Amino acid sequence: MKLSLLAPDKSLFDGEVTRVLVNAAEGLIDIYTGHAGFVSYLLPGFITFDTPQGESRSFFAPGGYAEVKSDNIHILADRLLTKSELTPDLLNGFINALNDEITKIPASDTDRIELTGQKIAAFTNILAYSV
Repeated sequence: MKLSLLAPDKSLFDGEVTRVLVNAAEGLIDIYTGHAGFVSYLLPGFITFDTPQGESRSFFAPGGYAEVKSDNIHILADRLLTKSELTPDLLNGFINALNDEITKIPASDTDRIELTGQKIAAFTNILAYSV
């Protein structure tokens, strides 16, 4: 199966993989060869993948989209960071920006409010457990 891992400013990986784990809006999704196709929004979290050579790699994405189709996985992340690039200040910055954003969403836009709340919760968990 092939993975294309992209951010607006760079392509981090384009090659064969045996497994990909993403934090999708539906929850953690572990993708293997033959996985059913889907398109999903990504919540903040780590994108982890294994290569046929046995190497496991992981990058943090604050959001983005994933598409799986016929053993081709395309991930377009808002931004891609290594674990060493994550700092409490950076994560708090994401949380503060989302807290500001959620106050500006019209009350009638319940889906967007819910998604923004999920993002805040994901960043809060990452701050508490990963850094």
